[in-house]
Amino acid sequence: MKNYLLYLLLILFIYLPTQNYAGEPSKNPVIIDTDCGPDDFRAINYFLSDTETEILAITSEDGILEPEEGYLKIQALLKDFGHEGIPASQGIISKNKAPAWRNIAKSIQWGKPLISYSQPTEVKEFLVQTIIQEEHPVDIICMGPLTNIANAIIMEPSIKKEINRIIWFDQCQPDNKWTNYGMDCLSGDYLLDSQIPVYRIKAGDEPVDFDKSLLEKIGNINSPYAQKIYQSHSADSLMDKIEKKHLKIWDDLAAMFYFYPELFQIDKNPEDTTGNIVQLKEEDMLHDKLLESLNKYNNGKRTVLKSVPVDSGYYQGDLALHIDEIIQRHGIQEWEAVVITNEMHHHLGVYSIIGAKMGIRILEYFRAQPGEVKIESYIGTNPPTSCMNDGIQVATGSTVGNGNYKLEDPSPFPMIRATYKGQTIEVNLESDIYKKIKGIIKQGVDKYGMKTNKYWSFIREMSIQEWKELNRKSIFEINKR
Repeated sequence: MKNYLLYLLLILFIYLPTQNYAGEPSKNPVIIDTDCGPDDFRAINYFLSDTETEILAITSEDGILEPEEGYLKIQALLKDFGHEGIPASQGIISKNKAPAWRNIAKSIQWGKPLISYSQPTEVKEFLVQTIIQEEHPVDIICMGPLTNIANAIIMEPSIKKEINRIIWFDQCQPDNKWTNYGMDCLSGDYLLDSQIPVYRIKAGDEPVDFDKSLLEKIGNINSPYAQKIYQSHSADSLMDKIEKKHLKIWDDLAAMFYFYPELFQIDKNPEDTTGNIVQLKEEDMLHDKLLESLNKYNNGKRTVLKSVPVDSGYYQGDLALHIDEIIQRHGIQEWEAVVITNEMHHHLGVYSIIGAKMGIRILEYFRAQPGEVKIESYIGTNPPTSCMNDGIQVATGSTVGNGNYKLEDPSPFPMIRATYKGQTIEVNLESDIYKKIKGIIKQGVDKYGMKTNKYWSFIREMSIQEWKELNRKSIFEINKR
């Protein structure tokens, strides 16, 4: 009984961080505007690594890539990470000639190319709506010309008061037509004279190299975002640039200024209407901070424990053999959710594991934090299928107790409805997977009888196998409502 209460408390405290209890929204909302160069790609991954920064939307600009191609890369990246719930839109075409880096930028794989996609909302309306709907002031992270946000403000001037600041990478070289300013001087001049704080980030006369040593260190970080950078930059086209020291840390600095403003100083030499030109001053610390930002993915906040153990000595022998493989395949968040679920559940069962995988998938889809999503469960209350409810609650931090998890009449297939920031999705367990799991349960009953010791041993063995084999990105069907 004492152990049962302990694990019940662990669920409540580990997966319901105080600052997000009962769905309290993030306090750091940003919109990322990008022309999809290699440095922008890295910067987006730094932002995705930081769970305390809420990415409201990502929009493509006309610059290194044309807006449509950039939009497709953004969508491919989000789908690859399972973050399809982050809205995106396609920017305004300004009809610039192709810059020298375009072919290399085209060659970088952000994710598996999309077979089909829906036409996005027109970017001005999209930005206006996104900014108006957010209750906190928004930071705009711009890594291209300022075309999109300038046109949105011209369309709806009232959003100016909803914008906290614009962080814009620009080398402040007005005569260079290939800088972010030079590709759309009119939008740049308009916003610099708009009274919105615009922080123009300069890399300096000698930008810091993105070198092979840094890439290798990124490759050693166990996170999907670090690995995405490592894999893409290991391709021949970028590796050649790295080896020749042609690849620099440019638009990455927009993310670094956002996370580590102490690395920068005000540059008072150029004339600027807002006086907010900032330049990197701590070049020697930059590589370490880039690595630190990518490691944030592995440093999720907990209330009681510093971490959930991954050392095999803490686990039963049959599971200890598979720890490294499970974490490598599915990540630390899923590992922790399944471990805590099954301790509370008091046996290692396949439906509770499926539920934890579903809960992590929901948070992943929206890129939401525990306790922020409202869930209606149509799974029912009849075991063993109802065991999914336990896993979903543990993984999402949305529980019956905090009012974010409601039990509704069951549907024919296990299904939940999840709502976050105005978006609602239905998540179903794929019918073939459902049949497979039911078949495992039936096999155990037929062979060993209901709830005998041999039955539970069989279920445990099969549950560990399914935990290892089932990929949460492919076993659920997700439909927008």
